[in-house]
Amino acid sequence: MPKFISLISVENDPLLLLISRWTAIVGRRSRKILFPKRLDVEKKTLRVAVPNSMVRAQYEPLLPLIVEKIAQVLPSIPVEKITLSVEPRYFERSAGTEETPGTSVSPAPEAVKKAQQRLLEQGISPRLAANLAHIEAMLEQNRDADK
Repeated sequence: MPKFISLISVENDPLLLLISRWTAIVGRRSRKILFPKRLDVEKKTLRVAVPNSMVRAQYEPLLPLIVEKIAQVLPSIPVEKITLSVEPRYFERSAGTEETPGTSVSPAPEAVKKAQQRLLEQGISPRLAANLAHIEAMLEQNRDADK
């Protein structure tokens, strides 16, 4: 993930930066059941999605340790509180290749073109830049939709 994230602009987005370092913060096993969903910089609160209430109960006592680890790994991101929200849809795996409704929305072509141009200027190959630009535009679109 670090090589991939280095190609996408994460400096201006604290949540993407946090996601890119999430394994270093919570570890390989915990990253599969803890997903950083939303970061409120003003309130210094991170909302983390968990698959069920049993996981929430298991990790609630560990939240102060995770806050400390965030401060160690990413001191530029001010997180003082973590709230866990049970959101199984982030952890469900669909059978086959069917997409769930609403997930197949394509990003705006202008956003893809802008991201692709920025990646090309960084020396990324045209083929890789096209793929990464599409991913970056989708991330940007999803982040805007959550606001």
